[in-house]
Amino acid sequence: MNGENVIMIKKKILFVIESLGCGGAEKSLISLLSSLDKERYDLSIWMMYPKGAFLSFLPNDVNVIKQPKYNVFESMLLYLSSILYSVIWRLNKMVGKSEYWGETYYKSRGWAIKVPKGKWDVVFAYHQGLVTYVVADKFHGCKKVGWVNADIFKTGYSIKYNSKFYRKIDCICPVSDILHELMDDRMPEFSSKYHTVWDIINSSVIRGLSRKQVGQLRTNSDEYIFATTGRLHVLKGYDMAVEAAHFLKQKGVKFKWYFIGEGAQRNDIEKQINLLGLQDDVKLLGMKTNPYPYMAQADVYIQTSRHEGFGMTIAEARILGIPVVSTNFDVVYNQITHEKNGLISEMNGVKIGEQILRLIQDDELREHIKSTLQKEENLTYQTEVRKVKKIIDE
Repeated sequence: MNGENVIMIKKKILFVIESLGCGGAEKSLISLLSSLDKERYDLSIWMMYPKGAFLSFLPNDVNVIKQPKYNVFESMLLYLSSILYSVIWRLNKMVGKSEYWGETYYKSRGWAIKVPKGKWDVVFAYHQGLVTYVVADKFHGCKKVGWVNADIFKTGYSIKYNSKFYRKIDCICPVSDILHELMDDRMPEFSSKYHTVWDIINSSVIRGLSRKQVGQLRTNSDEYIFATTGRLHVLKGYDMAVEAAHFLKQKGVKFKWYFIGEGAQRNDIEKQINLLGLQDDVKLLGMKTNPYPYMAQADVYIQTSRHEGFGMTIAEARILGIPVVSTNFDVVYNQITHEKNGLISEMNGVKIGEQILRLIQDDELREHIKSTLQKEENLTYQTEVRKVKKIIDE
């Protein structure tokens, strides 16, 4: 323009998430924040609860928004709302009412929650449930995007209640094609708002992190190493994993199976391990900020989930070239083709064990799967980032 300097006005983008714990949405957000052009976008994050193992992975050029301040009266109201939430939660349990905790939480506390002051062009609710309710209800004068990385219909969400908030969201992003289809079928009112964006995974980062030095998991050369990553929760199916381990031990397989994650089900899992005499075979490593050096040592990666929105750890195992055995939750078929790049099992401990046994005994099948994984391209990482940019810029 005749030598004049053109000043580009950056779009202001805010990402809202509960915290930065070790979950799929959190991993995806860290990858996305690292990938968006900082010359083009002014990026900020607001964590409702500013904690989590992934805090240290936040890029330095992303603004961390401070918590809103409450005056004495507002603090009192917030405290009263917490009592109300506790009472309603207990009453629901007493009468046997099953309700997603975030719905109960927002019904009883939403009126007292404050959000940061500021103006943003686009605000992302980077999780379904509570975060989406807050963004839909309390942010105004901006484009609102809702990220959906779980099958909300199998995890206790009310269609009627959530629809109230999705009406205020401009763009809804299911993280898999199958999840998109499920939402389109169950909540067709929002069909025009659905835009599938797979969880963002930077394969070069995953491979780099996998090369970090940790202790050797293999203690004997004749044993197999299995790994499963995820929070210790009933939805992740660790009870079936322990049953599969028991089946394999009965078949005479020598192995160490490492569970990488932490959660409320730890005591139950430990009791099951002890009851079946698997203390030397199944090891709970706890939560690891960087699980990839442990996953990289596995001969087989095993996913025993009952439900997933995408299955990010499967994608990570594929990046690392590890053969996968997974249960047949709905969206697994977006990633795994049975007997091509992994094996899919019925949702049963013995059936999972049978597929693992088949994989370790059938050399030809195992090498075919490994060869397929080596030829796979970078799980559409750049494609998905471009989709997010398009959503922001439209």
